[in-house]
Amino acid sequence: DDDDDGSDDEILVVESRSPPKVLKKEELKPTISIIAEKTPITLPVPVPVSVGDKGETNIPSHSSPACESGLLASVFAPEPNDECLRVVRELAQEGNLSPLQVEGAGLAIQRHCRLIKKNDTSDDDPVKLVKMVRAGFFLGDGAGIGKGRQIAAVLRDSFSRSVRETSTSKANNNSFASPSKMISSRRRRHLWISVSRELIEDARRDLKDVGCHAPVIDGAEVLGGSATSKKPTTADSGVLFITYAFLVSGKGKRMNDIITWLTHGNGTNRGEAVFDGCIIFDEAHKAKNLCADPPTTTGLLVLELQERLANARVMYCSATGVSNLQQMGYATRLGLWGAGTNFPTFDSFRGSLEKRGVGAMEMLALEMKQAGCFVARTLSWDGAEFESVKVQLTPEQISIYDESMKWWDMVKSEIKIALALPGMNDTPKMLWSQYWSAIQRFAKELAICIKIPLIANSTLKQLESGHSVVI
Repeated sequence: DDDDDGSDDEILVVESRSPPKVLKKEELKPTISIIAEKTPITLPVPVPVSVGDKGETNIPSHSSPACESGLLASVFAPEPNDECLRVVRELAQEGNLSPLQVEGAGLAIQRHCRLIKKNDTSDDDPVKLVKMVRAGFFLGDGAGIGKGRQIAAVLRDSFSRSVRETSTSKANNNSFASPSKMISSRRRRHLWISVSRELIEDARRDLKDVGCHAPVIDGAEVLGGSATSKKPTTADSGVLFITYAFLVSGKGKRMNDIITWLTHGNGTNRGEAVFDGCIIFDEAHKAKNLCADPPTTTGLLVLELQERLANARVMYCSATGVSNLQQMGYATRLGLWGAGTNFPTFDSFRGSLEKRGVGAMEMLALEMKQAGCFVARTLSWDGAEFESVKVQLTPEQISIYDESMKWWDMVKSEIKIALALPGMNDTPKMLWSQYWSAIQRFAKELAICIKIPLIANSTLKQLESGHSVVI
């Protein structure tokens, strides 16, 4: 639509043989009931919901009561169409996803079917080939909702829809030469960026839990950067797992290595434009200082990665990512500013909302949820009990504490004697501050050690009773 009526701001592109279901306003159901046939789920109470085609299978909305803020609960997110829910609904029927997780994954999948205008670019922009960018999704769930499981479900959906295109070509344009098969894969390579290399095991676990057995590849091993580096993998499909620290290492060289792997070695402008796999920014708030003065390298590279891979399916994941408007500059795929909006730049977007105060921020949260690009649920504290337990010190623990304090007092006396010696006038003035800081750190660690026996015994009793324990 090239008319000037503003109707070309967003284009829905659903990769399906059947047309997407267009919902009228009066047909919208409550947000958490997207896979319910008749029974909507009202947070925070987990109500059994139908996830089967004919309502024959009932499961609770989540393993524990969940809720969202009263403000967000006042509006509904758009209901994903059946095609977007095809894969994740099956996971819910198998018990691998809760309806609450199906909602988050389904909204992300549907959001990724939408293209939005990209900002005006100069003639020397390497991504000039792309006039649109794929919309992104922000998963703002708190602990306990299962962000990792929802990420895995989105990746599983992409792998399930991936295609292999086989074509034949003649070697050296010789019609008599035997044809060689050329195989190109789409949506079979994805990128998962997180804060710690150890979290790769959690990623593997989450993917396995949703029935996705694609390899999760340690980027530090296959792209260099570790003592155990291996040769680059030639696997046709997989999830490349890296950290933000790895992304900024090598003075920008890592960026090219990552894109080359994602595009199957075709790191050209055309290869970057065609790539439509997933990019997961786990703990996306690591890029929050993009608009700082000066901006951090992490923020700049996160922005560059999104600009170069304009067709990628971007997913931001953070429980604290939208708490400060200034820290949202990296989330360009939400479509809140840029071409096709009322705000040409992020600075104009931020300035307009900041001068309107808290009310504007609340309206922004409502707008994002209604647009289907943001959800933020958390576990409810309904029914939770709190108890402070006093640790009764044993004679041995009391003795350890007394002897330790005697040692620190001896150190103090020795320092005073040393400072009284000739030539000690140039002693740093911060000496005593460092001394007392050391005592405080020691006392804190000692207090933790004293608590451990009580915590360990209590934990073992709870585990024997079949309960879960978080320390």
